[in-house]
Amino acid sequence: MLLGHLLHCGQGLFGGAVPSVQTLQAEIERLWEAGFDPPGRQQLGGWLVGSQKWIGTSEACVLLRGHSIRCNIISFRGGGTGGESSESAAAAMVERAIRHFRASPGPGGSASSVPPLYLQHDGHSRTVVGVQRRREPGGCKDFLLVLDPGLGEHGFADFAAAAARGRGWERLVKRSLAPLLKKAEYELLVLEPSGGPLRPEEAQAARCISIRL
Repeated sequence: MLLGHLLHCGQGLFGGAVPSVQTLQAEIERLWEAGFDPPGRQQLGGWLVGSQKWIGTSEACVLLRGHSIRCNIISFRGGGTGGESSESAAAAMVERAIRHFRASPGPGGSASSVPPLYLQHDGHSRTVVGVQRRREPGGCKDFLLVLDPGLGEHGFADFAAAAARGRGWERLVKRSLAPLLKKAEYELLVLEPSGGPLRPEEAQAARCISIRL
């Protein structure tokens, strides 16, 4: 989804087509060899191709920064000494997501030009494409709009058809925050394309990705 957004916005990555999972795995391995994210490489045993290892925020960050795309990982941690509660960490994550999607897409842009977010928690990564805030008598209730790989091929086809009809899509992507409140840590990978490509000196510094869940 992140790569699809970049292609939609005119970023000429991977020959203008969304690559296969195996191609992404091979590219991350190549960037590891080039010196990106040594701790992440060690944690995953130095290989991805052909494995069932999931691509988290750190690996996605390696892939994007390796192609001079500006991005950043924001961590929200609950529990432990000095940490927030799980509930407050989740609330902080949602508020950050709301600010992201409320941001102006810029001159000539549209809502679809606001990049999606890549959310990681507890060994699972999902793409967040929006936040719905519903006002209720007792306050506000928030829902994440999530494209989850768990939907599978048929689920995504159903979503595309429902989105084209303009109805029925919410049940496939709208997620209550209740399950998230039990998680201790969250990370958001945020694309920052408005700053232009990374300059050579920035690209060198961007090889170190220290935040890991």
